[in-house]
Amino acid sequence: SSTAIVAAEHGLPIIGTAAKNSRYNEPFSTNNSVLLEAISSSSIAEACTKLLQNTALLTELKKNNAALVAHFDWKNIAA
Repeated sequence: SSTAIVAAEHGLPIIGTAAKNSRYNEPFSTNNSVLLEAISSSSIAEACTKLLQNTALLTELKKNNAALVAHFDWKNIAA
Protein backbone atom coordinates (compact mmCIF):
# COMPACT_ATOMS: atom_id res chain seq x y z
CA SER A 1 0.00 0.00 0.00
CA SER A 2 1.09 3.58 -0.40
CA THR A 3 1.01 4.00 3.38
CA ALA A 4 3.67 1.30 3.75
CA ILE A 5 5.85 2.93 1.10
CA VAL A 6 5.63 6.33 2.78
CA ALA A 7 6.56 4.71 6.09
CA ALA A 8 9.55 3.06 4.41
CA GLU A 9 10.59 6.38 2.82
CA HIS A 10 10.69 7.91 6.28
CA GLY A 11 12.74 5.08 7.76
CA LEU A 12 9.90 3.57 9.75
CA PRO A 13 9.41 -0.18 10.10
CA ILE A 14 6.49 -1.80 8.31
CA ILE A 15 4.18 -4.12 10.23
CA GLY A 16 1.37 -5.67 8.22
CA THR A 17 -0.63 -8.77 7.44
CA ALA A 18 0.96 -11.41 5.25
CA ALA A 19 -1.05 -12.76 2.33
CA LYS A 20 -2.15 -16.37 2.62
CA ASN A 21 -0.36 -17.06 -0.65
CA SER A 22 3.22 -15.94 0.00
CA ARG A 23 3.84 -14.94 -3.62
CA TYR A 24 1.45 -12.02 -3.08
CA ASN A 25 3.67 -10.65 -0.34
CA GLU A 26 6.37 -9.60 -2.78
CA PRO A 27 8.15 -7.20 -2.62
CA PHE A 28 7.40 -7.19 1.12
CA SER A 29 9.44 -9.80 2.94
CA THR A 30 10.88 -10.64 6.32
CA ASN A 31 14.03 -8.66 5.49
CA ASN A 32 12.10 -5.38 5.11
CA SER A 33 8.84 -5.88 7.02
CA VAL A 34 7.24 -7.66 9.93
CA LEU A 35 4.52 -9.77 8.32
CA LEU A 36 1.84 -11.06 10.68
CA GLU A 37 -0.34 -14.09 9.99
CA ALA A 38 -3.32 -12.43 11.62
CA ILE A 39 -3.64 -8.83 12.64
CA SER A 40 -4.92 -8.01 16.10
CA SER A 41 -4.05 -5.54 18.80
CA SER A 42 -1.99 -8.20 20.57
CA SER A 43 -0.07 -9.25 17.43
CA ILE A 44 0.73 -5.61 16.62
CA ALA A 45 1.84 -4.96 20.21
CA GLU A 46 4.00 -8.09 20.10
CA ALA A 47 5.64 -6.98 16.83
CA CYS A 48 6.28 -3.47 18.20
CA THR A 49 7.79 -4.90 21.39
CA LYS A 50 10.00 -7.21 19.34
CA LEU A 51 11.31 -4.26 17.32
CA LEU A 52 11.86 -2.10 20.40
CA GLN A 53 13.81 -4.87 22.12
CA ASN A 54 15.81 -5.91 19.05
CA THR A 55 17.47 -2.77 17.73
CA ALA A 56 19.61 -4.82 15.31
CA LEU A 57 16.46 -6.12 13.62
CA LEU A 58 14.95 -2.63 13.53
CA THR A 59 18.12 -1.25 11.95
CA GLU A 60 18.18 -4.06 9.37
CA LEU A 61 14.54 -3.49 8.40
CA LYS A 62 15.14 0.24 7.99
CA LYS A 63 18.26 -0.39 5.87
CA ASN A 64 16.48 -2.90 3.64
CA ASN A 65 13.55 -0.55 3.11
CA ALA A 66 15.67 1.46 0.65
CA ALA A 67 15.30 -1.37 -1.88
CA LEU A 68 11.57 -1.53 -1.19
CA VAL A 69 11.20 2.20 -1.82
CA ALA A 70 13.23 1.88 -5.04
CA HIS A 71 10.94 -0.94 -6.19
CA PHE A 72 7.96 1.44 -6.02
CA ASP A 73 9.77 4.43 -7.52
CA TRP A 74 7.76 5.88 -10.39
CA LYS A 75 10.70 5.42 -12.79
CA ASN A 76 10.56 1.67 -12.15
CA ILE A 77 6.78 1.46 -12.34
CA ALA A 78 6.60 3.39 -15.62
CA ALA A 79 9.38 1.37 -17.24
